[in-house]
Amino acid sequence: DRPRVGWLLGAYHDQKMIAFLVSLATAEPGAAYGHMLGVHPEYQNSSVGFKMVERNFHFFKEEGISRCYITFEPLESRNAHIYINRLGGHGISYKKAYYYIDSGIHHGMPQDRLLVELDVNRDLTQNRETSLDDVLRCYPIVFPENMPDAKAVLLEIPGDLRRLQNEDPDSALACRMNTRVVFEEYLENRGMVVEAFLSDVSNEKRRSFYLLCKQGFSY
Repeated sequence: DRPRVGWLLGAYHDQKMIAFLVSLATAEPGAAYGHMLGVHPEYQNSSVGFKMVERNFHFFKEEGISRCYITFEPLESRNAHIYINRLGGHGISYKKAYYYIDSGIHHGMPQDRLLVELDVNRDLTQNRETSLDDVLRCYPIVFPENMPDAKAVLLEIPGDLRRLQNEDPDSALACRMNTRVVFEEYLENRGMVVEAFLSDVSNEKRRSFYLLCKQGFSY
């Protein structure tokens, strides 16, 4: 038999493709790479993306794969919610200028990515419920000019990245550069991991935060 190269899944509604998923085999035993997941805008926030990943995990288990690594835009709240919260992933490394895309809303915006490790055998129904207000009371919010030595810290990202890119690309670029400094310091230099993602509406404005923790710390 030929070695497995990858998996390609599609979801359809009324004979129209509404989502697709591409994952790849790796040279590392027991590990796969989640390359791309796309959901038609009309079907976003309907759990179809989560169901695609869940189905993909089923195929991984059949192949004896226990870990999946994915990269995603760290300023995109929807991705963070799926991979960190719903799938229980941990952000383990920050990749600066990981892709080169310089067109459309990506013009002038370096394409950094967050590398996340997923446990394929994790029970996907076990999700920790945490209040954003409670976490804001417990842990400091960090900035490039204020990066304390703490067991856990909060890093804020835009509530709606795409809107920010369309309305104020300079602010979007500044957010990229500021969060890059923090991610690299805490993940690459201090060995911390992204443990959770929290987002809620406060004073009619959505605020979104990553919780970065020292490894082994339970918040």
